Amino acid sequence: GSSRFIAFTLFCGVAAAFAHLMVHLGEAVPVVGASGAVSGHMAGAIRFLFSARGPAFGPNTDLASQPLASLQQTFTDRRILAFLVVWTVVNLMFGIGDVRLEGAGGGIAWVAHMGGFAAGLLGIGLFDRRSPAAPQQSSLQ
Repeated sequence: GSSRFIAFTLFCGVAAAFAHLMVHLGEAVPVVGASGAVSGHMAGAIRFLFSARGPAFGPNTDLASQPLASLQQTFTDRRILAFLVVWTVVNLMFGIGDVRLEGAGGGIAWVAHMGGFAAGLLGIGLFDRRSPAAPQQSSLQ
């Protein structure tokens, strides 16, 4: 529902800002934007998209009916691990490395992205409308 979505967005955004603050404690390094929360959305989504039943995208797939992968499934699925590695390396390249986007005036808040991503990956279960033990309802109902 929309209230859970907003709460999840705030959860990821606050975690992103907190991560940024912890790394830049005492520095005048501002963080502006919602990209940390969006990173959290991406992380939460991969726990649905790479469900144990196979690929989420098919001709008649109802994404709302995809089960949330457990943390154990998440951290043992090679597809998810590959996504996590690529996503982390790209963020580190922009953050620690000297990779810049053409025309970008400031740096990228990569720590905020990482904080929001971690919050989304680990916290999406708190906002999922289905209990992990609840049976999945048929989409025909």
